[in-house]
Amino acid sequence: MDNEIKQIINRNGITSRDKLIPVLQEVQEYFGFLPKQAIAEVAKKMEIPVAKIHGIITFYNQFSYEPKGEYHIRICRGTSCHMNQSGILLESLENKLGIRAGQTTRDHNFSLEIVPCLGACGQGPVLAVNDEYYTEVNQKALETIIDMYQKMT
Repeated sequence: MDNEIKQIINRNGITSRDKLIPVLQEVQEYFGFLPKQAIAEVAKKMEIPVAKIHGIITFYNQFSYEPKGEYHIRICRGTSCHMNQSGILLESLENKLGIRAGQTTRDHNFSLEIVPCLGACGQGPVLAVNDEYYTEVNQKALETIIDMYQKMT
């Protein structure tokens, strides 16, 4: 792990604290999440207190201490999506996948996250599976979407 972290930091500039977020993004992309050991290595090599790094990680919801599923589902709970019943879709997702928001299935095929906005407010409710966005999702469409991804696992 030490060698990978060193390469990431060197690509981004070891002495520049303003490179912390890009370094964390690249570390997360490499591992799929931010392992504690990787955070400690970044702190040591960039001479930044671990507490400061944890503050950054917890502030930005793009960072995760836990690995995501192969299919990471984000469901919008912004005002427009909420008004268009995204709460019902969230409940259906939790029941179908057997997990709660913020969790990953035991087989690591699916993870579920609530997000404040996916940027398609006029087309809600909206959900995303990895980088594929689905708009105006209703109960039937949700079933079709999840069934499709379950067949691909």
